Amino acid sequence: SPDPENAFFADGVHQDVITSLAKIRDLKVISRTSVLAYRDPGTRNLRAIAAELGVAAVLEGSVRRAGNQVRVTAQLIDARTDEHLWAETYDGELTDAFALQATLAKQIAEALKAKLTPGEQSLIDRKPTQNQAAYDLYLRARAMSVASSENRRDILDAQVNLFEQAIAKDPGFALAHVQLGLTNGTLYWFGFLDPTPARRERVRQAMEAASRLAPDLPETRLARGGFLYLSENDWAGALAEFKAAELGMPNDAQVAFYIGLAQRRL
Repeated sequence: SPDPENAFFADGVHQDVITSLAKIRDLKVISRTSVLAYRDPGTRNLRAIAAELGVAAVLEGSVRRAGNQVRVTAQLIDARTDEHLWAETYDGELTDAFALQATLAKQIAEALKAKLTPGEQSLIDRKPTQNQAAYDLYLRARAMSVASSENRRDILDAQVNLFEQAIAKDPGFALAHVQLGLTNGTLYWFGFLDPTPARRERVRQAMEAASRLAPDLPETRLARGGFLYLSENDWAGALAEFKAAELGMPNDAQVAFYIGLAQRRL
């Protein structure tokens, strides 16, 4: 996005499209963390990117937001031939942002001739919240995770605060509860941060809220695994939950990360 004030929203659309595509088992999708290095258009060489990441196609685009209106442009390019496989521009209201992202993911999958199962279709079509203000807060918090790989108290506290603000605006926002639990879990896990019973209780409450609101979502299985890993030292139980989450999010980087942690412990 050319507007710094809306950069977090562009980051959020970027994250959500990748997350939606990552739910399609027929596709191999590279994580957002890995592709951020290619953001500068002045140094963007699609064939080199494809070779470095081991992919056949690259999706690029832009997001512009003005008031309640949003425009997203996207193009899918065959990195071997530099030919366009598909391109589209979407204009709509922010209230339709989730539908827009779902449409993007489905059209990209169709252009790549990937098959969507009914379960994948349902997960992609899901709207995590109807409250745009809550979603903006959630996006700001998620963007901070990608910006810093360090377990810094100030960043984690800021994320917790943003997730809690999002939940205050929409208590039924299950994904915010999921990420709140994982962030509080990180604070509890590290002895130099906040390994207190009060922090552990906050991890449990967030996990139980996600389980109550969306028991069948793969993200909820991730939250349960996070609680078992970060609060209970139950590596085998955590791995089982992470593997269950992987079934619904086969290309999700956060799920892969936690699977790796649990495998290392075991």
